[in-house]
Amino acid sequence: MAAISSVIPTNGFAYQHSAPSVSTGSVTRVANRLYIAWVFNRRSGTPTIPTVSGFTQIDTNANGNFRVTALCYLSASPPGAGAITADFGGVNQTDCFIVIEEFTNASTQGTNGSGAILQILKILGTGATIAPDDPSAYTAFRTAFNSDSACAMGTIRNSASGDNMTSGVGFTELYDDNEAPPEAAVDWKPGAPTGNAPGGNILGTWISGTVKDYAVLLLEVKNQTTSITLGIPTETDSAASMAANSPHHRTIGLASEVGEVAFAMSIQKVVRLGLPTESIAAVGVNAIKIFHKTTLPLEANDVASLPIYPIE
Repeated sequence: MAAISSVIPTNGFAYQHSAPSVSTGSVTRVANRLYIAWVFNRRSGTPTIPTVSGFTQIDTNANGNFRVTALCYLSASPPGAGAITADFGGVNQTDCFIVIEEFTNASTQGTNGSGAILQILKILGTGATIAPDDPSAYTAFRTAFNSDSACAMGTIRNSASGDNMTSGVGFTELYDDNEAPPEAAVDWKPGAPTGNAPGGNILGTWISGTVKDYAVLLLEVKNQTTSITLGIPTETDSAASMAANSPHHRTIGLASEVGEVAFAMSIQKVVRLGLPTESIAAVGVNAIKIFHKTTLPLEANDVASLPIYPIE
């Protein structure tokens, strides 16, 4: 299984002061690679939510006059080399940045790369370090993280001259531009973010230790071969055996139609997944169909292990 990797492509970033848009230089997009456009902006009053032609918004997060927005793009037939523009609908922003992050080996599922984004966590705060403002949400984000996924992080904050951000444990900084203010940074790491929230150098810290406002988006990016395990009771298991030893696992491959699996056995009862974001129902004597949400998409040829329990 190939690991996800992340880079900023040549000419894949730009900054503008007092402008209604900001454009990269000429960027060459590669077929079936995931691109995230990170857009950071500041203005007096509510900062405008940007659009990027051809990209689909993932989410946006604002803290006062500062905003970070993430948008995604993926295509089997990308356009030729050209600029990528973040547009603010004719409204001047005091400062605006665009950074294009390119992922290799990310999932190609979903519309325009949207299926590659399994989780989103928004963080807002004021401090000398980036510490999640909702510890329970941060814990849930880390707990649900797939081991072969990657974590992408976009940060905008108020800043002072020369006071750049130092990345948190395990993160690699791809971009950091301090216009004093604001500062915009893009970081990534394989696997889930580490550390215990709140407090400490969790996701980043400022060189000077000064207290500043910040807004962050954390994304879980799915590997194209992230495994999903489907466990089912065999037809020879008795009700007593299933009750004593649930869940019973059996590794299988998904059929060519996404989300549907056929078995050479009878399924007499509706079963449930041991995961709150999923549901499963019997649709025939020899087949079941998984009705899934975008938090855990299934792909053809996935192999796997989610616990399924019989309903008594």
